[in-house]
Amino acid sequence: MPIAPSSSSIQTTALLVPIALLAACGGRQSVPDVPPVVRELVLDDLEFELRSDSVTLMTSEGTLLDTTQLVAEVAGIDVVYLGEEHDQQSHHDLQSEVINQLAASGNVTVALEMVIRSRQPILDLYSAGRINERRMWNALHWENTWGMDRALYRGVFTSAEEPTVRLLAINIDRGLTQRVFQRGIEELGAFDRQQLPRDYDFSNEAYAAYLESVLAEHMAPDDPDFAGWAERFIEAQLTWDEYMAESIAHDIDAGGDGIWVAVVGSGHVQHRWGIPSRVVRRLEDVTDFTVVCSTVEAEFTDEELVAAVRDRLADPDGDVLCFSLRVAQ
Repeated sequence: MPIAPSSSSIQTTALLVPIALLAACGGRQSVPDVPPVVRELVLDDLEFELRSDSVTLMTSEGTLLDTTQLVAEVAGIDVVYLGEEHDQQSHHDLQSEVINQLAASGNVTVALEMVIRSRQPILDLYSAGRINERRMWNALHWENTWGMDRALYRGVFTSAEEPTVRLLAINIDRGLTQRVFQRGIEELGAFDRQQLPRDYDFSNEAYAAYLESVLAEHMAPDDPDFAGWAERFIEAQLTWDEYMAESIAHDIDAGGDGIWVAVVGSGHVQHRWGIPSRVVRRLEDVTDFTVVCSTVEAEFTDEELVAAVRDRLADPDGDVLCFSLRVAQ
């Protein structure tokens, strides 16, 4: 399960390695059935809404966009990253709408964090119409591997029923990232080491500091074991990022055409620290565009909501910022 730093008034789906120390992915998580919340707000001269049932899109300069305008913005781009908070239906609705609009004019490959790479044959069978939707979900062992209600993602997956859309599994086995966190890369056995990404980039100090701050919310920094845990935590997170980047880069390099749409947690996209920069390292000529979706608590006052949006615009973490309200369950 992802963890979002509590110090921020806006939550982005921050990563992170699905390990018991931080959070357990236990069983199926359902879509909450609550009435929508709508707030009308003003930021300087900009009038806008924040809603719990749909997203609000803004450029990093603070200009409002609709989905059609967003699709026009990404014309000619190689990879579009649509970062999500996994439990937010409105974020998945945006993904589905963008995929469908893009598919109307060309080929789209939907790169899925939710599916490990070894299950690509299942997605191929579904995309080819050789198995139905029910058999696909069952063959993916969805509830035991991802844990979120499949209804959240149904529109994303069923887009592959269009002949111009294919689904691509990009994730690593979560058991391997957990073993990296527990032991460190150097202590893995030979078989596990063979499954790792071929190369890593540990040079991003800002990303490392951010990851340490996330761990610090779950483990005291003055604990004598903190430094070791932090080192392994960063190794595990980068294993996850690098593996998914490797999956996308390999698929692009294989010679396909059209556009790749990455459906992944926002924590893997924000500031291009996670997957995007690592795809570019592998394929220097690739072009990309990032959309980072986040939530703001619906019970905030108008002033708090405006301040949260203002803060994010002051340090934008994507080419387009995507906001929605999170309703307490």
